[in-house]
Amino acid sequence: MKIASMKDVADLAGVSVATVSLALSGKGRISEKTRAKVRDAVEQLEYVVNRSARAMRTDRTGSVGLYLPDYAGTLDFYMALLFGVSEAAREHDYSVVMVAPNKVHTGISSIAVDGYILVDVDPDDEIARDILENPKPVIAGEAVDQSLSAPTASIEFDHAGCARALFDHLWNAGARNIAILGADANQHWALSVNHEYDRWAAERSMNPVFCGIDLSLSTTQITELIRALVVNNPEIDAVVAVPDSTAPAVVNGIRLAGKSVGEEILVASYFDGRFAGWMTPPITALDFRPREFGRLLFSLFHEVVSGDGSFKVHQLLGADKAPLVIRESTAYLAAPNPGGFNS
Repeated sequence: MKIASMKDVADLAGVSVATVSLALSGKGRISEKTRAKVRDAVEQLEYVVNRSARAMRTDRTGSVGLYLPDYAGTLDFYMALLFGVSEAAREHDYSVVMVAPNKVHTGISSIAVDGYILVDVDPDDEIARDILENPKPVIAGEAVDQSLSAPTASIEFDHAGCARALFDHLWNAGARNIAILGADANQHWALSVNHEYDRWAAERSMNPVFCGIDLSLSTTQITELIRALVVNNPEIDAVVAVPDSTAPAVVNGIRLAGKSVGEEILVASYFDGRFAGWMTPPITALDFRPREFGRLLFSLFHEVVSGDGSFKVHQLLGADKAPLVIRESTAYLAAPNPGGFNS
């Protein structure tokens, strides 16, 4: 008689293998109805979990390494993403090991994890390069430069489409001289936004006004840059704050230049966050839902290390997955469908 496998249980219960694993371990957010279906299938097939054999076969640690940019600790996006990864990991009885962005190489191979999640990889980052070259599974949040080893799988946003949606909104609100505070970062998202701004401006014969900043600049430094930008370019009627959490400095800089926000100069933020909603006026922004993004990255990691190899290698999240949240800093236009990862 054939010994039943977990896949046999999943097929009989009409659920995924991952759901069977969670139901048997008592982990995860699974309805009692689903757990009952799994139990019934287990009884019918006389399925027995051989935990010792499984551990020997997989040699797993129950941990995932998470590597974020060295400036991540100051930005809302990465903190929310970290919470999302941690929540999803806990539901699968995994722990998260933060990989420190040390400048001195300490050896990735010594870290006891089943694989890695990398976010916003800089091709000049030696730690990221070492992680991508290690034999364990690597999930990338955002595209990885072709000069590096390819990740096992990746999920990225359509940043060109997201940026275009934001620029179009400002244009439809009446802005004709839109400047952006961009990020001087060698990362996919930043390069995509900068390039799309140039393309978008050229299509409208608009003179692009780009102010690129190092992400390590202080709020005071950014404020002064924006003040000088507005004073030296009096035709500016809208500013997009691209780096996360820079909207307050942009607003302060505009006011120091003697202009009103939301009336004389429209302001939008590329990333939504705790600053945007409570500012005066509240700032229009794109909601990339980083907590949900973090959960999605871990789900893909878990699928890779636990599945049968049928995972999707590359996933592109369209602009509808980062809905534009329109607030008082720009014109009152009808908000688009809020979208979401599961819609």
